[in-house]
Amino acid sequence: MPTMLKLYEETHSKNDKTPVTEVAKETMSKMKELLAQREAGEIKMTDEEIYAKVKPIGKRGRDRGKGVSPSITSLYGSFSEGEKLRKEANEAKIEAKEANEKNEALTKEMKVMKKNMELMKGFMGKIFDRLGFDMDELYAEGDGDGDGDWDEDEVEDEDVDEEHGEVLR
Repeated sequence: MPTMLKLYEETHSKNDKTPVTEVAKETMSKMKELLAQREAGEIKMTDEEIYAKVKPIGKRGRDRGKGVSPSITSLYGSFSEGEKLRKEANEAKIEAKEANEKNEALTKEMKVMKKNMELMKGFMGKIFDRLGFDMDELYAEGDGDGDGDWDEDEVEDEDVDEEHGEVLR
C-alpha cells in the first residue's frame, strides 16, 4: 500500500510527472524538502507525519485529500509510534531509577536497624548478666537450632508482629 506522500504525488502529477497545479507543485516541494531533511537526519518524522504537516487537518477534523476517511490522528494518534515508544522507555527509566533509589534507601535503613539490633542485643546481654541470667541458655531455649540467632525458617509468620517488627514467642 503506497504512503500518502506517494499517493499524493501520483494523483497530483501529469503523465510526465509534472504537478497538475501550482498548489500541487508547492505541496510536493514542501514534502520533498521534509523528506530530504529526514534523510539528512535533521528531523525524525514518518511519511504520514510529513503528509500531515504539509497537508494539515482540514475542515471538520478530516485529513485533506482523503475524502471522508478517518483523520490521521484518529488512525495514528497525536504521536508517532516511535515517539510513543521513546516516551514509554523514558518513563520506564525514570521509574526504574526511582525504584533503585528507594531500594538503596531501604537497604541503608535495614543496615542501620541491624546495627541497632546488635547494639541492643549487647546492651540487653549486659543487663541480663548483671541480673544473673545466662544469655546463652536463654537464647538456646527460644532458638530452634540453639545457635543463638533467630533464623528466618525458625520464625513462623504468625509469630511476627509486622507493625513493630517483633518476634512473638
